[in-house]
Amino acid sequence: MIEHYLRISLIKMKPLIFCLLITSLSYGQEQPSLVKEADSHFLRYNYAIAAGLYEKILKKYAPEKRSVKMMERLAACYREINRYELSARWYGEALQHTDAAADDWLFYGDMLKSMGDFEKAREQYKQYSTKNRNDKVTMRLAVYDSLENWLSGYNDVKLVNIESINSGKSDWGAIQYGNQIVFVSDSLRGNRLDIKNSRKTYGRTKTPFLKLYVIDKGSKDFGYTKDFSDIINNYPYHIGPVCFSKDRNTAYVTVTRPGIARSLKSDKSGLGNHKLELQIFMKKGNKWQTPIPFIYNSMECSTGHAYLSPDENTLYFASDRAGGIGGIDIWYCERQPDNTWGIPRNCGPAINTPEDEAFPVVDHEGKLHFSSKGHPGLGGYDLFVSYGDKDHWSAPVNLKAPFNSSADDFFMVHDAEGNGYLSSNRKGGKGDDDIYRFSRPHIPMPPTPLPSLRIPLVLDIYTPGTVCVYLFNKTRNIGWCYLIEPPSRRIEMMLESDTDYVLKANYGNRRDSLLFDTHNVNVKDTLHRSFHAQANNM
Repeated sequence: MIEHYLRISLIKMKPLIFCLLITSLSYGQEQPSLVKEADSHFLRYNYAIAAGLYEKILKKYAPEKRSVKMMERLAACYREINRYELSARWYGEALQHTDAAADDWLFYGDMLKSMGDFEKAREQYKQYSTKNRNDKVTMRLAVYDSLENWLSGYNDVKLVNIESINSGKSDWGAIQYGNQIVFVSDSLRGNRLDIKNSRKTYGRTKTPFLKLYVIDKGSKDFGYTKDFSDIINNYPYHIGPVCFSKDRNTAYVTVTRPGIARSLKSDKSGLGNHKLELQIFMKKGNKWQTPIPFIYNSMECSTGHAYLSPDENTLYFASDRAGGIGGIDIWYCERQPDNTWGIPRNCGPAINTPEDEAFPVVDHEGKLHFSSKGHPGLGGYDLFVSYGDKDHWSAPVNLKAPFNSSADDFFMVHDAEGNGYLSSNRKGGKGDDDIYRFSRPHIPMPPTPLPSLRIPLVLDIYTPGTVCVYLFNKTRNIGWCYLIEPPSRRIEMMLESDTDYVLKANYGNRRDSLLFDTHNVNVKDTLHRSFHAQANNM
């Protein structure tokens, strides 16, 4: 499923929030070698392999004698590969013990929500909120105030599972390519079965690596699935998704860059902590050439999910690079006069949240469709739409049902007639992730104004040690977080004119907040402010 590649490699291929990744667990003297092997796989993100080992160990103990930390790790394994029911089972069992981590309530609620059990999920979020008061649970609880409206959605939409494309495995990321559809799959289609090393499996899920495939689009159905390109699919690890230039002679392809794998005899995948990067392929005649790496690929971060604006002068992509608002943000680069790409810039807090945003797709009108876990929604990743460009966007609109479900919904593309494709691992599908076709009239955008003119702000923070700074736009009800660590004490950002803000700083056991605004501020000036948390003034 998509979770085991892009939403993992790009969005989740980072240390888990809680301390399970920091230290190796101790489960007594029994089966030390098996425990060590399971922990090693877990720390290397081989979740499917680790889950099988943890299950084997835990079955030997009565429920009341099982290690809470091991159950949490097993639940985390299943969560990371979208096995919602199994993950919920083990989080529920772990929470029967008094030493369970507080985050287990949050993750348990997430799993229940992804299963469509909204009422039970809400109870877990409430339990979490009694122990942790933060924006994560506030956002998750917000949807329940109007759940019926979210589920009713658009009654005139016809969403159809494309059974002729989907397999019993993971198929997603469909995009138009002339009279064909290119998509991502781990089901080894066409001649991939005959290519050397294609049968190698990914330790995270024990499935083949994702590759790009192409299928002819007929008037009524789809034809035979073929390998898209031997040149592009030549990478030994995951390939996809892809976007194309209008002339179809340039392809921006997301690929996995393998990291340094830790030695483990029982695992031959060679994958360690790896990231995503963009490769740009050019076509000459009918043949794709050796790719050119995107200039802003980095060993320190992932870069992927690229998509071009209609005029092809802006390239949007998802990345966990430094300077973002959340874990994964949507960024953009502008094409320069010499045809190179300018430095990456963040799309801003209207789009990005302290959690994850990914899979940006810009339609023919310039509207941005993307998936988010940070904006209120029905499931894990919900589809949203916003209008604007670059870092100047309207408040995102949740597309509701049937575009969104309790599961993960992502990579939505459509044409001027409102026909298109989206990917989802919702219930009732044929495989892990499936491609769905939809047809509906144009979706009207509500009359939400674009942000006002922007004012540069330089904010100097004066607090001891590390401080978490949260800046909230009260006018538009959005906010973003910054973690300030020594020796840095300065934040540079863009504010909106005629807007009320609240700044909150958390450090140690102390919390300070203050109000300020940008009314009557000249937009041509840079606003300088300093925040002395202990003195509580600006």
